[in-house]
Parts: sequence; C-alpha cells; structure tokens
Amino acid sequence: MHRSNAGVQLFTIWDEDAPALELREMDLLVSIIVPTYAREHVLCDTLMCLVQQDYPHCEILVVDQSRQHEPETVAFLASVRNRIRLVTLPEPNPSAARNLGIRMSTGEIVVCFDDDFHIPKDTISKLVSTYADLQVGGACGIVIHPNQTEQAARAEYAQKLRVGRLDAAANLQDKIKI
Repeated sequence: MHRSNAGVQLFTIWDEDAPALELREMDLLVSIIVPTYAREHVLCDTLMCLVQQDYPHCEILVVDQSRQHEPETVAFLASVRNRIRLVTLPEPNPSAARNLGIRMSTGEIVVCFDDDFHIPKDTISKLVSTYADLQVGGACGIVIHPNQTEQAARAEYAQKLRVGRLDAAANLQDKIKI
C-alpha cells in the first residue's frame, strides 16, 4: 500500500499476525548493533566503516563485553562517542549482547554486524533501498573471508541453506526466498 505524507513516500508492510509498520523510503532510522568482546584494532576498523556509511540516518550501538581495552581503543572510542552509543554487558554472551542491543534500538530496521567486519560504505543505503520492495520482509548477506572469492562465498552460503548448488553460470544476483 502506497500513500504520501507531506511529500514523503510511505509504505505499509503487514503480516496477518503482526501490526502494520510504516516505512518511509530512504528516511528510515537504521539501528546497527555491534557486539564486541576483547577486540581492539578490528573493532576500531569496523566502527570506522560504520561511521563512514553514506546513509545518514543510523544509530550505532556497541554492546561491549570487554573487561578493559588498550589505550588506543579507548582513545578511538572516545573520538567517535558522538556517533555511537556504547553499552556495557558484564558477562560475555554474544546472543545476550545482540538481544540487549535490539532492545535498546530505536530504528525501524535493525542490523547486526560482528566486530571484525569490513563494511563497504554503501551497505546501509543498499539495505534500506531493499525495503522499498513490499515483498521484502527481511534481508541477509554473505561473509566473504580473506582469500575467498565472492562466488565461493555464495556457494558456501547456498549449501548452508540447503538450496542447492551454485555453479559458475549462476546469476550472483539471484534472490533466495525466505
């Protein structure tokens, strides 16, 4: 269902068992959850990727389960404190950290990234544009490890989902229905 509100295109997505959610194309707040535990340089690299995203409407929640960080990491976290919310969780537990981040989030879209990801600067804007399609209820991606090709990562992902095999002729833009 499309409707307009003061020049902003609104989309309503519904499910029989869930209340309607209105989505404003390219004006959605995206909550990014990054659980971390005893990570230093890679955490800083991941957060730098996130603060440099080309999509402006993001909140970044770092759920930190570390006892303490090295001085360089402390200085970096202080330098981006106006761009991130740092929440501490005393007992290390990745699932509890994600759940806490989700509970504290205020965005219409919630994204979880590990603390050692390199995230291209257009990732969030591409994700948000995906939700303009009313048939999309969720989105996920693949992790490409160092020294791995994109095609190999996609084949590994497809195998894990048991959707069959991807060969060299497969279209890498195919969608997997959820």
